[in-house]
Amino acid sequence: MKKFPWACVALTALSLYSSSLLAANFSASFKNTDIREFIDTVGRNLNKTILVDPSVQGTVSVRTYNVLTEDEYYQFFLSVLDLYGLSVIPMDNGMVKVVRSSVARTAGAPLADSKNPGKGDEIITRVVRMENVPVRELAPLLRQLNDATGIGNVVHFEPSNVLLLTGKASVVSTIPSQYGERVVMRLLDKSNLKHDINKLGLIDEELEKLKGLIDRSHAIILVTEPTGSGKSTTLYAILSALNGHERNILTVEDPIEYELEGVGQTQVNPRVDMTFARGLRAILRQDPDVVMIGEIRDGETAQIAVQASLTGHLVMSTLHTNSAAGAITRLRDMGLESFLIGSSLLGVIAQRLVRRLCSHCRTTSSLDDNEQALFSFMEKPPKVIYRAVGCEHCRQSGYQGRAGIHEFLVVDSTMRRAIHED
Repeated sequence: MKKFPWACVALTALSLYSSSLLAANFSASFKNTDIREFIDTVGRNLNKTILVDPSVQGTVSVRTYNVLTEDEYYQFFLSVLDLYGLSVIPMDNGMVKVVRSSVARTAGAPLADSKNPGKGDEIITRVVRMENVPVRELAPLLRQLNDATGIGNVVHFEPSNVLLLTGKASVVSTIPSQYGERVVMRLLDKSNLKHDINKLGLIDEELEKLKGLIDRSHAIILVTEPTGSGKSTTLYAILSALNGHERNILTVEDPIEYELEGVGQTQVNPRVDMTFARGLRAILRQDPDVVMIGEIRDGETAQIAVQASLTGHLVMSTLHTNSAAGAITRLRDMGLESFLIGSSLLGVIAQRLVRRLCSHCRTTSSLDDNEQALFSFMEKPPKVIYRAVGCEHCRQSGYQGRAGIHEFLVVDSTMRRAIHED
């Protein structure tokens, strides 16, 4: 039977301190107790029927350091379940059922800070949700992760950022903090990459604009917005649309997130001085028709990209800006003169990703006054909108997948003249 650590739950229990003035008359103290007995005890104390899935097994050691109100006691219960990879789902007649979570997810209730030492541990248990991994095993796991990704031993004063290829690529970033190592993994699932430019989520008008832009023989096309907003997916979809035997397509990337057949992809490697600028100079000697730069990070790379576009190359890249128009300001900040920007820049796509409502449980609702104001720019605003509910298909979140929203800026003659004159 699986043993659960005392420490990891005790820390979570500590974080449930509350200054509530309501009557407080609940506490808990369990050591090596069957988790089903723990759940049954909580149910009796709360006078609540709690069903338990047969897959829920193991023991629990947990205690509260403060007397809790009824609401705090139930939130404590949810936090313990969540830490052990368990979830509560609603049933008929007001009953609930404890089941094993199929994926990592956070509990529904927020955890308050504790008066006791250990502040920050609630962040670890809510953000880093590793199902069935006791806290005492996280340090060895972190060392294995660092070794597997080539970082080496965990160094608590040096940040790192590497690419791990294990069937599915993962960009792993580690950085020290006052509470221990912070690890972020970006999972890059090649099987989910949309190579089809028609499936990017652009409206018909914007899609036709984009197809017209990439049909040009020379210019710069930029995709902007923050990390994780799908810029790489958009660029790869554009490259796939251009990919063919008649075009020589070369890229400089950091890292190469997805491999494209028929495209020459070069990895940036600062250790051997292979920067974006140096890599870009090198591939321009390969007589490319289309050039993709993973990111324009400095003025040198920006200057080379502009010169490449002015000498007959279609150049695509990304920038970190808050809007499409902000790309022009960013290029100026990098030292590019206005006449060079106006002469080379053809279009900018700014995009973000938003959660998509679960199609199985979403429900219709009429618009309130505030929501009607949001749609005031439309000639025919919708009469109803959809709202999130939650079901087994979306793991009670109400959302399933993400969709892109886009802002499209085409540099026409009027815009070009404005850039020149500014």
